[in-house]
Amino acid sequence: MRATLTPQGAVAIPDSGGRVLVRASADAVTSSSQDFVFYGATNYAANPTAYNSAVKINTPDHLPMPRETCISGTRFPGRLP
Repeated sequence: MRATLTPQGAVAIPDSGGRVLVRASADAVTSSSQDFVFYGATNYAANPTAYNSAVKINTPDHLPMPRETCISGTRFPGRLP
């Protein structure tokens, strides 16, 4: 999957387990980042191996929406905890 720029200049990068890493500035040498988790960070932290093998972001790009929101397709080839 590819990274996507948002209208606000952030970059959204698909990650394992249905996570999306959002870096606040695609152009800055240093920038804050935030990890968004499809099923919630607490659930993911309880069993990352299961989520990494069972949840995949399967769209070619995230679709940037207003206010830093991204929409992506996700598939679940395995069982979740």
